Amino acid sequence: MTKLLIEELKSSTLVQVDTVRGGERLRLNSVRLWLVGFNTPSLTGSLQLNLVKNSTTFKTITQSIASIKAQIDLSLATNHPHWHGWVKFDLQTPSAIEEGTEWSMELSGISGYSFINNSYIGWVKPHEDLPNDIDGLPASVLLNPFGYQLWNWTKRVR
Repeated sequence: MTKLLIEELKSSTLVQVDTVRGGERLRLNSVRLWLVGFNTPSLTGSLQLNLVKNSTTFKTITQSIASIKAQIDLSLATNHPHWHGWVKFDLQTPSAIEEGTEWSMELSGISGYSFINNSYIGWVKPHEDLPNDIDGLPASVLLNPFGYQLWNWTKRVR
């Protein structure tokens, strides 16, 4: 059985830093986050994903909890109000991030979302088959990067 290592979305913002590598700029159309919902029928509100570089937000994407749950195949969770999966945040207009640029993804709950010990959204930190390269080995799986995918128009770019 696989266990999910998650960080709960509480009152603070969850932040994942990334650096564009590969010798060319990153053309970005959507970001997919590996999220988990625990006891979500009672959850309301929205999640906001800010994309930030040089301390400036260059994209803000907001999705309601209802639209997030609509992206997840809940057929397996009929009698179980918990789920996990890749949630897509569309940028609406594409962005380009230059090679070598450090930028971050900042996830927060807004518009009525509130963390409760038995009902929340979390961001998964993979500890098997990491979807993104990391420098070195984290001192603990708790320091692993969050699960995310970066997409251009037609394919996953990271």
